[in-house]
Amino acid sequence: MSQVRKFCVVICCLLWAGPGVANASGEKVAVDLLIYRVTEAGSGPYISRILVSDRFMRLDQGMESSGFILFDREMGAIYNISDDDRTVLVIHPAKRAVRKPPYRWHVRRVPAADAPKVGGVQPEHYRFLAGDEVCRDAIVLPGVMGAAVGALRAYRQVLADQEAVTLPGIPDDMRSPCGDALNLYSPEAELGRGLPLRTWDAARREELLDYRTGFEVASTLFILPTGYERLRMGNGL
Repeated sequence: MSQVRKFCVVICCLLWAGPGVANASGEKVAVDLLIYRVTEAGSGPYISRILVSDRFMRLDQGMESSGFILFDREMGAIYNISDDDRTVLVIHPAKRAVRKPPYRWHVRRVPAADAPKVGGVQPEHYRFLAGDEVCRDAIVLPGVMGAAVGALRAYRQVLADQEAVTLPGIPDDMRSPCGDALNLYSPEAELGRGLPLRTWDAARREELLDYRTGFEVASTLFILPTGYERLRMGNGL
């Protein structure tokens, strides 16, 4: 089976599975849906599914994934659920501090007038640099899926705040200007310009395969499992 065919099968299963599970639970909730194909250096591509409700955001790999990430947008807390070891890693918001990179962090607009429109929207291409080093390219759809984009921005900010807490324990040889820029100083760089359609850097590539509003899934997808051990990071409650 070709790679394209495999991804078509996976996406169809993902889109069908939500309402199917909901019928079993008896309760549905309407969410924003994003599906990305992610390719990381040294590994094959996989599917990343993002579901955004009024309060929560869930990130998983669909039906066959073991575990998921749940972001409580109201509390600002992240829960990383592992079904394999039956644990929930809890990241509560760390105290935010103003952080400025020790180098020039800048953005270049790359001409993209010849790119085809998506849903009637003209994509825009941006390039993010730390000094003279290119850190990431992103093609985005401005003004599209605002609620989902806002949830992703808030999620990445919590991760960046936690990164700042753990930074003193990270050896210098494991850090880089681009890594610090994308994970600490400007974690939401491309999200501030629209819905990422395609992003790529030296270690990771993401391509948007589908996006929808009003997609119905089981409300149980946003409930934490019981009986799992909780491990805490950051400012525990």
